[in-house]
Amino acid sequence: LRRTGELLRERAEHIARLITREEGITLPYAKGEVLWAADILDWTAEEARRAYGRVIPPSIAGMRQTVYRVPIGPVVALTPWNAPVLMPARTTGEALAAGCTVILKAAEETPASGLEVVRAFEDAGLPKGVLNAVFGVPAEISPHLIASPVIRKVSFTGSVEVGRQLGTLAGAQGKPITLELGGHAPVIVFDDAEIDGAITATVMVKTWNAGQLCGAPTRYLVHERVHDEFLRRLGERMAAVKVGDGM
Repeated sequence: LRRTGELLRERAEHIARLITREEGITLPYAKGEVLWAADILDWTAEEARRAYGRVIPPSIAGMRQTVYRVPIGPVVALTPWNAPVLMPARTTGEALAAGCTVILKAAEETPASGLEVVRAFEDAGLPKGVLNAVFGVPAEISPHLIASPVIRKVSFTGSVEVGRQLGTLAGAQGKPITLELGGHAPVIVFDDAEIDGAITATVMVKTWNAGQLCGAPTRYLVHERVHDEFLRRLGERMAAVKVGDGM
């Protein structure tokens, strides 16, 4: 895990260009994503050293109660296109740290970025067959993998709609599933809000990752007393954003 993180840092410039070509986000942000993924692998490597069990005080004298953590088994990891290096690295790293093998179904929209994560793991010395990558039509691949008796755990990051469908499939198999689903909570601006701070925060999140972010605002609920001022100043800030070649 640590070595994979080191390789991602060494290859950050190359991988960042792939991300920008596939996703369209700016090159500095793309490089930041690669470095962020490396940091997460460092953290995951340390957490792997602390996968302790527990001794539980028993309610009956003479009894000993202990908890042992063991790998659940092969994991299918379904990751999105809007964080094509970060999410495969994070999901795969955590599963490997727990001692599980992984089938990674990275986004078909950003295949080169996802494969660079797999390449880094392999070059770091991960045994052959521990991490496997597959691409294709999600509606065909996901049900096939989830239904497989080999798979013991499912992880998905994506939309609420797809998450519900995958949760149903996993539930039918009695398999645990971890869902990280994009929400669409509104930005709420009260009449006593610090307008500059609210605008700075929302413009940053709205344009971060070229707006391709689960936390990007889609609507605002603004108090009528500050509505006109907020709208004018937000419009000025958004009008100043430059659109161009991500490179």
